[in-house]
Amino acid sequence: MSQLKNTFNPPADEAPVIKTGPQVLIFLDMDDVLTRWTDYAEKTIGHVPPEKRQEHYHTLGEDWWASIPAFDGARDFYDSLSARGPVRFLTGVKLEPGVYSGKARWIMNFIPEKGREILRSFMPVSSRDKQLLAGPGRILVDDRVKNIEEWRKAGGIGILHTGNYAESISKVDDAISQMHARVKADGPDPGV
Repeated sequence: MSQLKNTFNPPADEAPVIKTGPQVLIFLDMDDVLTRWTDYAEKTIGHVPPEKRQEHYHTLGEDWWASIPAFDGARDFYDSLSARGPVRFLTGVKLEPGVYSGKARWIMNFIPEKGREILRSFMPVSSRDKQLLAGPGRILVDDRVKNIEEWRKAGGIGILHTGNYAESISKVDDAISQMHARVKADGPDPGV
């Protein structure tokens, strides 16, 4: 993905900047979107089939979660999304305290210039509850098909991230453009 670093960050005069129109709120998954979760897990704890992963989460402490490497280009991806609207880290967590505190530390290291203030954007939830935050003008970028399907059913815009930041940025731009077109055609959505 390192070759994508500059390909999805278009010049300022080409990037859509939302100043008026529908409000957009972007929810960004962390594991396998920003972080190399799967690679890191396999490297540090070995291959664990999905149905047995729950048994291993209690062994992964705060330091493990805080030290998951980011994908090349992840920060540029986040910055590019932030130029389009507010971004929240909507990440699935397990019932282990180290997951929460480790992911919080990860975010603070990822966006160090904001200090603890970046934690206002940290939204840890059970993966099965992500769709509870869906609605008009709310975009979820996630790598799990089930999360995207449930988000869309709940009235949000779901962008399936397949590992290509440029493609995900393009899909977010298309979604924002479609939102603007609907507002022009129909008038503002009273629910936004």
